[in-house]
Amino acid sequence: MPEELAPRQVAVSVSDMARLVGLGRSRFHQLIKEGVFPAPCQCPETRRPYYDYVGQLTCLEVRRTHRGINGRTVMFYARQFGRAEDMKLKSRPKPLGAQSSSARKKNPTPPPPAPSKLDILVESLKQLGMSTVTKAEATDAFNACFGAGDQKPSDEAALLAVFRYLSRQNRADSQGR
Repeated sequence: MPEELAPRQVAVSVSDMARLVGLGRSRFHQLIKEGVFPAPCQCPETRRPYYDYVGQLTCLEVRRTHRGINGRTVMFYARQFGRAEDMKLKSRPKPLGAQSSSARKKNPTPPPPAPSKLDILVESLKQLGMSTVTKAEATDAFNACFGAGDQKPSDEAALLAVFRYLSRQNRADSQGR
């Protein structure tokens, strides 16, 4: 395997892989059983399932193209990562009598700001093993991959393109690999 494609993270758990492709664990396991995603490898000593580098790239490619490894087209209805309105938790309001006096304050604290797409992209790159990536590097890589065109890529396509672009660069965290 060429050095530029060498794995950044040796393995990720099945739960982490489900999170990386933007699916819940149960849906991800269902798609593994149907042959859409590859089955995870298994550690011979602990028998714990994991995805190696090739498995990670395969899962991300399946998610990006909507074409399973079995050749079947699959639609993903899970939320796309990076959408702030989907990240907010829906909570049921309590009846007025059940609210505490602190909940009836006139000036509630404002909710924390939702993370930007750039913050989510950088965090996703870090989860893929690029622990030293910065916002500036991610922005430069995104601009190099997609330019200033009006057509915006999907979140998954942007993550995959930026990951590949940065993997091919002569980065400090990839030296000696």
